[in-house]
Amino acid sequence: MRTKTCYLILSAAASLLALVCFSSCSAVNSEPDQSGMSNASYRVNGTVTDEEGNPIKGIQVACTFIAEGSVSSEDKLYTDKEGRFEKSYSIPPCREILFTFNDIDGDSNGGSFNPLTVDAIIVQTEYAKGRFAGSFIASYDARLSRK
Repeated sequence: MRTKTCYLILSAAASLLALVCFSSCSAVNSEPDQSGMSNASYRVNGTVTDEEGNPIKGIQVACTFIAEGSVSSEDKLYTDKEGRFEKSYSIPPCREILFTFNDIDGDSNGGSFNPLTVDAIIVQTEYAKGRFAGSFIASYDARLSRK
């Protein structure tokens, strides 16, 4: 009986998560790029806070998109006053996305923070159709420690 109840709860949670993700995303580009390769839509986002949970403004977030074992694309974002970062991309499909968080302005954002590199959590929100490779969200909420 416990197993059935757990299964039902997990099924309901998974269904709810799928509905939320599907309703919040759409394809940026459903056509192949000029090279003939298919593209996928990626939205990267997250927050950066200190050890006490306070948002950190001005942290550089380097996004590295890795396809087939090599870097296919890189970009740099910066956190806003709430510690958030977000951007959408239409790029060839990738298997891994790394986020590297760097404090590039020293003490001006409330202290000096140690760098951190992590694998983003990637969730597919729309499945492929034809040459379109699908839509994905890659996110991570980082907590940086002070130097």
